[in-house]
Amino acid sequence: MFELYEKIRFFFSCSYMIVVLFLFISCGQNTTERNVPSNKFSSDAELLQNYTRWGGEAKRLFINPQGIVERLRTESILRRFLPKPPAVVYDIGGGTGVYAFPLAEQGYEVHLVDIVPLHIEQATKKMHQTGVALAEIVVGDARALNVKDGVADIVLLFGPLYHLLEKQDRLKALREAHRILKPGGMLFAVAIMRSGVVFNEAKKNRLHDPYHASMLEKMLKTGIYSNPRSKRFTTGYFHQIDEFESEVKSSGFKEVLLRNVEGPVTLLPALNETVKEAKALDGLLHFLEVIEKDRSIMGAGGHIMAICRK
Repeated sequence: MFELYEKIRFFFSCSYMIVVLFLFISCGQNTTERNVPSNKFSSDAELLQNYTRWGGEAKRLFINPQGIVERLRTESILRRFLPKPPAVVYDIGGGTGVYAFPLAEQGYEVHLVDIVPLHIEQATKKMHQTGVALAEIVVGDARALNVKDGVADIVLLFGPLYHLLEKQDRLKALREAHRILKPGGMLFAVAIMRSGVVFNEAKKNRLHDPYHASMLEKMLKTGIYSNPRSKRFTTGYFHQIDEFESEVKSSGFKEVLLRNVEGPVTLLPALNETVKEAKALDGLLHFLEVIEKDRSIMGAGGHIMAICRK
């Protein structure tokens, strides 16, 4: 396990060097000569179109190596921080119910809300197929929930914040979560980190490519990630750590804890093999838990989770 830990630290250090070099080089280039991606911001229509056309959200966290680690780490954090059932959970932007169904099996009363009708159809079908009952499966918008005040013990906000480009919309979603929580209720919210995206592109050897380089430059400055070539991910918003923490706190939450979800796994060259070997995967998950509170490397991870109370 110690050897695995050292490998994680080594690849993280090397990637920082790559990113610094990338930023140094890019600052001296004329971006007007590049094939700059469209400045078009995402809309509800774009999000609905992309997720409906792709249709693979139900499988993403079970077949993609990084997605597998993301799911297992998220489940690990929830096991350690969730209050024990019975409790009322609102999974806002919960997709097809990847986390909703396991929580329902554990005895929680789970309400699944998602803005994509296809996800709601897939979740409803899964409920009928598995016999695992959710209290509610409905189409809804995180910014304007059709939910009464103070009814939830727990709110999961795992998707909406990186699909809302405007700060006012992200604050609306956070404040809606705050509104429907009972006093002392818990919010689990997730954001994607900007620098983590750069590391991911570095592993794919794209930093020298004018298209991806200009896209990353814009994202690092504005938080807006726009890649019209992508067949899956819509235009999104990626946070900086302090910014994410500030938005959560300004929405009325207290006792904010930050946890690195999957850590710098994009830097591991043998991740495909690691997730297939039980002992190797257990070792990786162990050390990701060990370093999950280390703020100095949180930016290397794709997802950061805020755990807080109303």
